Formats: sequence, C-alpha cells, structure tokens
Amino acid sequence: PVVTFALTTYCNNKIPCLICDRNTRSQSSDLETYKLVIEAVRPLLRTAKYVLLHCGGEAMLSRYFDEVIASINPPTRVYFATNAMLLTEKRADLMLKNDVMDTFVVSLDASTPEMYRIMRPSCDFDTVIKNIKYYTDKAKSLKRTSGVILNMTICEANLKDVPNLVDLAVKAGAIGVDYNHLNSGLNHTVATIDGWD
Repeated sequence: PVVTFALTTYCNNKIPCLICDRNTRSQSSDLETYKLVIEAVRPLLRTAKYVLLHCGGEAMLSRYFDEVIASINPPTRVYFATNAMLLTEKRADLMLKNDVMDTFVVSLDASTPEMYRIMRPSCDFDTVIKNIKYYTDKAKSLKRTSGVILNMTICEANLKDVPNLVDLAVKAGAIGVDYNHLNSGLNHTVATIDGWD
C-alpha cells in the first residue's frame, strides 16, 4: 500500500512564497496532526511500500517528523516535498540512517539568489543549497539511492531563471530537475517584496 500522511499544513515561512496557495486560502484552515493519530497510523507506516508525507505545508516543521522518519524501516520508502530550510545536518543524518528515503523534491522556484528572494522571501538561498549539498554528499558517501530533485514552478516572474536550474542541480548534487507551470484559470495577483505584482 501507499500511505499519504499529512503531518501539518503549516509552513515555516512567515511570508508565503509567491506561488503558494497560502496567498489564496485562509490561515485558519491550517491543521497539524497529533499524537493519537501518530500512534493509530504507526502500523500502516511499518507495512507500507511508500509513505508520502504530503501536507500542503512543510512536513519537517511538524514536531512528529523526526519520530515518524525514525519509526520507518526498509523496505518502506518515504517521499515528500520540502523547502529544505529545516533540512539540518542532524535531520539529514536521521533521514539517511535507516535507508528509507526515496528521492524527494526541494521546491526552489528560482536558480539565483536574487530571484529566490522574490519567489521565497522567507527563505535563504545559500542555506537551502548548503542543506541540499550536505544531504546529497552524505547520501553518496553512504551509498544510498536517495536523491534530491529541484523543482521550479514557472510563472512570468521567474522565467529567466529556468535554464540555470540545471546547472544549480549539478552544483548541489541533485539528480534531476522538475519544471511545472502555474495552472491556467487560477488567476490571482500577489505583491512581491520589491513592490510589483
């Protein structure tokens, strides 16, 4: 079985990213799982083929993320998307310890510090790249199959950064890139930190 488990819909970014649905939904709709749910789902986590920690927020922000990762053993594989700001060395070591991590996605939406500041104003580009590099280097040294894919959701604001994402992936040790575009029909305007829409 494949288990999709939403740990939290909260995000560590105080200012929503430019393309985030937090710009169009109420913050009062955010939720986090609790201990009773963790205990109830634990048998599923131990027998699943894949555990997808998709939650519409930052899975690593959950107080239960480390506990969930530590409780999973092969052959179960874990997959999720992250902004990688909370991917500390200690957490990367934990994620790689039991060899349960599948390839996971890091949402960047930019390939330069300047564009990253516009797209993700609460994050720090250098910290994210450093965190990814530590994880990919450690995975390689441990001969783990887990890898990182860099994601860019393309919109008019970040179009010029598209080609450089491939070079950034090589620099960070990522195994690939993934490009998406904002869905047509979902039109909304978001002010950037530089004051343009």
